[in-house]
Amino acid sequence: IGLVGHSFGGAQVYQYLAENPGNKLIDKAVLMDPWLFPVLRKHLSTEMTYPMTILNSESFYHQESYSKLQVDNQKVHESNSNNPTFQAYYLKGSDHHFACDFALMLGWMGPLI
Repeated sequence: IGLVGHSFGGAQVYQYLAENPGNKLIDKAVLMDPWLFPVLRKHLSTEMTYPMTILNSESFYHQESYSKLQVDNQKVHESNSNNPTFQAYYLKGSDHHFACDFALMLGWMGPLI
């Protein structure tokens, strides 16, 4: 099973994995712009036992109001620096809403609006 979460969903996935390190059903996690603020502080320093990929969009990561997000992301990256299955990517030119499917729905719903 792969767990995928965007924004607050990414935080939920991260916290679940930190609290359940021995779950053999989980193969991988992908977190898209995880909004880590609601994650318990102690979990930000947890080295993950699962393969994990974090995708950070340029606009979400660099907003002035999200300086705490940058600190939280740095803690996660540092605590997983020795984990060979941890990957983090910064997607230049991307926006936070690119990871959600709302834009796809507007494609066919556009004429209805």
